[in-house]
Amino acid sequence: MSPTFMAAAAPYFAAGSAAIGAIGAINQGKASNQAAKAQAAHYKAQAERERQLGMVNQQRLSKENEALAGRQRALLAGQGRDLSSGSALLVQSDLAEEGAYNEQLALANAEDAAYGKDAQAALELAEGRAAKRAGYFKAGTTLLTAGSKFT
Repeated sequence: MSPTFMAAAAPYFAAGSAAIGAIGAINQGKASNQAAKAQAAHYKAQAERERQLGMVNQQRLSKENEALAGRQRALLAGQGRDLSSGSALLVQSDLAEEGAYNEQLALANAEDAAYGKDAQAALELAEGRAAKRAGYFKAGTTLLTAGSKFT
């Protein structure tokens, strides 16, 4: 190829290179955004699983508390105690309160873990949007830089 042709074609090659660079930057930003969305969906699923595990734990504790209360009533009744008054009633009441507290604690702990996963999901989505924007900015910068060389 002749030097004259190369000199005449150089701006077109530079423009083509800038366009390819801009398209690559946009695609990279979009791909990062899609990856962040996938990761956020994973975190959301983990959050839901944490909530479900909390419910399962709460139900398990509820059954355990009911069984323990039944054993306690049988033991107190076997000792000839009146279950409807006095210390026997207080013991049963305390056991029921502690059981209810533990059930609520299981739910609260699960919700706390789920909240953390939800926060991670939100962060991933924000990072994905930022990566997408950065891709567009990089594309614009590439095109402006290439354009400034021809003025």
